[in-house]
Amino acid sequence: MDRCRLCGQKEMATIVTNLGPDLHEEYSLRECKTCSFVTIAPLPDHQVLRRYYSRDYWHEENSHAAKHLNLLFALRMDGVVRELKRLIPANGRILDWDAGDGSFVRLLDKKGFSGYGIDRYSAACDEKKIFRSTIHNTPFASQYYDCITSFHILKHLKDPVGSVKSAFNLLKPGGIFVDEVPNIPSLQYKLFREKWQPLEIPLHVNHFNPKNLLFIFSVSNLPYSLDRGLLQARCDNKTMPEERRVSFSVFRENNMVIGQ
Repeated sequence: MDRCRLCGQKEMATIVTNLGPDLHEEYSLRECKTCSFVTIAPLPDHQVLRRYYSRDYWHEENSHAAKHLNLLFALRMDGVVRELKRLIPANGRILDWDAGDGSFVRLLDKKGFSGYGIDRYSAACDEKKIFRSTIHNTPFASQYYDCITSFHILKHLKDPVGSVKSAFNLLKPGGIFVDEVPNIPSLQYKLFREKWQPLEIPLHVNHFNPKNLLFIFSVSNLPYSLDRGLLQARCDNKTMPEERRVSFSVFRENNMVIGQ
């Protein structure tokens, strides 16, 4: 792995070794000395990933466990949905990128939005709402969506910058982009290191901090200015073109971006 997949620089340092999950591959964590982006090495190929996603990655929708998980999920996402209602018109079209079993798409529909989802390894069966697709080859026209939600997908992607650019092509001018990923300089990672649950080797190939997460948006032609605070950072919307206004919220354990 010669170059950082985020900033393109060559200097990478190994920070954790001997990460071997139960399928007997062995991985390490490597950090870019320029932007602090962390990646696993080597990158798993498509066949390796399919083995993991085929092993009960999602619960059966009507199972006892799934009912409890769906309740917890709805409670967790309640604040996000309230924010979306403030920013997006009723019946607005929302694409859930990496929709998994379709839980958030169903929640969006219940809350009065028109929800759709894409997922390369989708376990959902509603072909009118959930599509087995990557962000690069969706069946949708450009500028189709009022909002794209991206909860914990960027940590899976071999080309996060190119993927975000493809996502923006699907947004209407003034559309909303919501992203969340784990925050690797968090206290949890410092305490648990290779046992930190969000590492989830080898499914999670990327790990971000607030600075390099925002770098993705800057190289995707989204200019921004930051007012750095302990819990959040927000841009000055006056510095941006109308169709590319972005605000950021960065939390201790997860990086959350809500962009308009």
